[in-house]
Amino acid sequence: LLGVLCHMTPSKSFELILSAANATGNLHNFATKLILFNEFNKQTTGEAGKASQTRALLFDITFLMLCHIAQHFGIETVASSNETRESFFATWVTECLAEGGKYKSPDTMIKHSDAAKVDVLLAQFTSPEPEFKTSLVKWHEICINSPLAIKEILLAWEYGALSTDNVKMILDNVKSRMCCLPVCISAWLCNYINMLHHEERLKP
Repeated sequence: LLGVLCHMTPSKSFELILSAANATGNLHNFATKLILFNEFNKQTTGEAGKASQTRALLFDITFLMLCHIAQHFGIETVASSNETRESFFATWVTECLAEGGKYKSPDTMIKHSDAAKVDVLLAQFTSPEPEFKTSLVKWHEICINSPLAIKEILLAWEYGALSTDNVKMILDNVKSRMCCLPVCISAWLCNYINMLHHEERLKP
């Protein structure tokens, strides 16, 4: 499955698949299948090292594909199925992804965060080690807690506890791990910045 999804994701191939699915009325079903794959790979009860890496990649790639579909064909395309309405992705995209100039509440996006898990993420984001744990990780929880971790980093930067170089290093660390993390963080930042007054947006 991972090989098939990776073969599909180059931009032209994926766009052709989406266009064909949309033209034949199968885009909704295609998105539903991707959500089911994403949901299946968000957590596990036991796995070896390589299996955990494969699961992480499957979660990551399906998350990105679904975000692309939501941005190009609308959130309803991926969030309206009765079969997947309670899934992590359908909930996340409905609560977190801005659409058509309509922004979501950044506070709502972080209301489900867990302080202990945010602290673990902060330790991983600020670590110079490139390794990112994948075994037994609940990826939906990582996505849920990443925005609050970044908010803590922004506040530390604003009050001078972190330098600009430190922040850049942290963001580079985040970008080098899982693609879904910068997407979740960017979605939160987009909504957060939109809610700030003009003067508060001026910090470089």
